[in-house]
Amino acid sequence: MLLGPDGTVLYASQSTQPVLGYGATENVGLNAFELVHPDDRPDAMELFGELMQRPGTSSGRSCALCTRTGAGATSRRSRGTALGRPGHRCHPS
Repeated sequence: MLLGPDGTVLYASQSTQPVLGYGATENVGLNAFELVHPDDRPDAMELFGELMQRPGTSSGRSCALCTRTGAGATSRRSRGTALGRPGHRCHPS
């Protein structure tokens, strides 16, 4: 995903669909932090702010994302992949 300075999704590739369950264009215009698990949202927002201050840098930190079904997936920025996190749910069942 490509994010604007305010966290708005500007572009999402088709590769996000198998991980998050959303079509690429469904996320465009949304605030990316809405896709971050509520427990990880403050840290993700802090990291985003830090990275915005240091253009060209990256981080190997990860956070839990919410899939369309409410299941959790872990985003690992350093590898650009997402790995399932069994039992980790974004919305109460």
